[in-house]
Amino acid sequence: MSTANNGGISASTLNFPQGIYSDGTNLFVSDASNNRVLIWNSIPTASGTAATGVFGQPDFVASSANSGGYSATSLYAPYGLTGDGTKLFIGDINNYRILVTPMPN
Repeated sequence: MSTANNGGISASTLNFPQGIYSDGTNLFVSDASNNRVLIWNSIPTASGTAATGVFGQPDFVASSANSGGYSATSLYAPYGLTGDGTKLFIGDINNYRILVTPMPN
C-alpha cells in the first residue's frame, strides 16, 4: 500500500498530486498537500525519479502552506497547471488565485 510522502517528504515523494503539465521537455506536477510544484528538467522514464526543482517551497523537505508568507512564490494547495512556453499558470486553490509566474526551471 502506498502512503503520502512514503519514506518522508523529498524530491521523490508526493502528497495529493493534482495537476500535471509538460512543455515537451520539462514536467511540472502540483503536489497539493505539500504546497509545492515539483519540476523535472526532462521527462522521467521511471517511477520514483527525483525532481530537479521545486516551486512554492524553499527546498524539497519543506511543506508548509505559504512558506515564508503569502507572496508571488508561495502556494497553498496548488491544483491545476498549464503553461504557454514562457509562463506557468498555477491554480492556487486555498489562496483563491491563479498564480502566473515565469516558467521555473
